[in-house]
Order: sequence, then structure tokens, then C-alpha cells
Amino acid sequence: MLSFLLSFFSGYVTSLVGTIIPGSMNAVAMELSVAKNKNSGLLFGLGGALVEMIYARLSLLGVDFFLKEEKLFTILQWILISLFFAAGVYLFIRSYKKGKARKMIKKPGSKGGMQAFLLGLGLKAIIPAQFAFWIFWATYLIANNLLKPDQVHYTVFCIGLGLATFTGYALYVFFGRWIESRPFFNQKIFNRIVGVFLCLSALFWVVRLVWLE
Repeated sequence: MLSFLLSFFSGYVTSLVGTIIPGSMNAVAMELSVAKNKNSGLLFGLGGALVEMIYARLSLLGVDFFLKEEKLFTILQWILISLFFAAGVYLFIRSYKKGKARKMIKKPGSKGGMQAFLLGLGLKAIIPAQFAFWIFWATYLIANNLLKPDQVHYTVFCIGLGLATFTGYALYVFFGRWIESRPFFNQKIFNRIVGVFLCLSALFWVVRLVWLE
């Protein structure tokens, strides 16, 4: 039971952190709730969450391929360690650069529940970066024994991340204006935090791969 809870919360925490970072999907969910109603925003989030679960599950199929070959999985880990660290450094440096003024997002027109749901499906489906995101984190979690390489655990993991994605969008639907008004809740601070976290995660991964295996 403990291993299933670990798989669930690994997916939940990873996805929730990724979802609450300010982005275009969050903004659309928030604007839909203002232009139409909160139900539309929630249905939009539900559509996005379903696509996230599907993409994550497909990404796990790719990770499974490498798991069957020990040498390939080791190579994959070193590649991802390098990418983790490089991405962390990039985000940290980028957080200190002067950004361009944020463009106002045009409010979506009045949409019914089904239209909002399909909009969430469509917008999320055209973001291929989700595959890289979940290959990154699934490999990290498996390598550090936070996710068991088992089909049932994968399913529990995807359920957790799907619920977290929906939770993240729901936070913007109900508290979006308040969240955006907080001085600590901006892209630069999140980039800085995520950058440091990625670098530390990469270093921890190196220690575990070199000395603890």
C-alpha cells in the first residue's frame, strides 16, 4: 500500500508543481471562468488533465523500453542528468534577465461546457513538450525508487498526476486573480526556484548513480 501511495503522490506533486507555474493554459482557464462561468473553466481544466494523463502514460512506454536494457537506461540517466542541470542553470540565469511586458490574453468568447472541455483537450494536445517533461521526471522517479516500474504503479501514478493537473487549473479558476496579484507569484521567481531545484536534483542523481548503486 505504501508503494502505491508513493506512486500516487509522486505523480500528484510533480504535476501540481508544474501546473501552478504561470502559463498560457492557466490563463485560459482563468479567463474562461471570468468570461463564462467557473464550470467552463473547470471543464477546460478537465480536458487538459485527461490529455496530460494520456501523454504521461505514453511517455512511460518509452521509459519502459530503456528499462529493459540496463546499459541503455544508464545512458539515458546520464543524458537526463546533463539536461536537468543545463535546464536548471538556464532557468536560473533567465530569471535575472529583464523580461518583455506580458501580453494581455484575449478573453475567450462565450463557450458552453462541451466547447470549453474540447478547448482544453485541443490546447493541451498541441503541446509536445509534455512528452519530454514526463520522460524526464518518470526516469528520475524510477531511478530514485519513488516510482516502481510496474504497469499498475504507472496507472496509479497517472491518476495522481491527472488529479493534480485538474487541481492546478481549479486553483486558477477560483483564485486566479488573487494568485496573480501576489508579489511572490511571478514567472521569474518560479524560474529561479525551479532552476535551483533542477540543479540540486541532478547533483543528487549523480551521487546516487555513482556512489549508491
